[in-house]
Amino acid sequence: MTTILTIDDDPAIRKLLQVVLSREGFEIVAADDGRMALEQLQAHPIDLVITDIFMPEKDGLEFIREMRLLRPNVKVIAISGGTEYFDPGPYLSIAKILGAVTILGKPIERDKLVQTINDLLAAELEIG
Repeated sequence: MTTILTIDDDPAIRKLLQVVLSREGFEIVAADDGRMALEQLQAHPIDLVITDIFMPEKDGLEFIREMRLLRPNVKVIAISGGTEYFDPGPYLSIAKILGAVTILGKPIERDKLVQTINDLLAAELEIG
């Protein structure tokens, strides 16, 4: 079974990702910030990561940078809706530079998210 680590400081988003992705047959490990996500990454075999950008403790950009040292081959999807003060565009672009394979803006369409995950996992199987 494919295990996806979801990282978001918004409990409603974490729950939504868990429900949607569990229904698709994925096992979900969740974290509410980058610090907790690094702990989860070391405790579980993770196949793919979905991370928010703006979070307390350790944001998504810091997480991606540090994660690459621990698990350089794990694919990352960066997501963000920004904040009331910041446009997420530049931050999502930085996430891609740091190693996110795909970036998605919030709100995320369910079908687009599932298709993106399936495409990334299929590409991994073709390479591996």
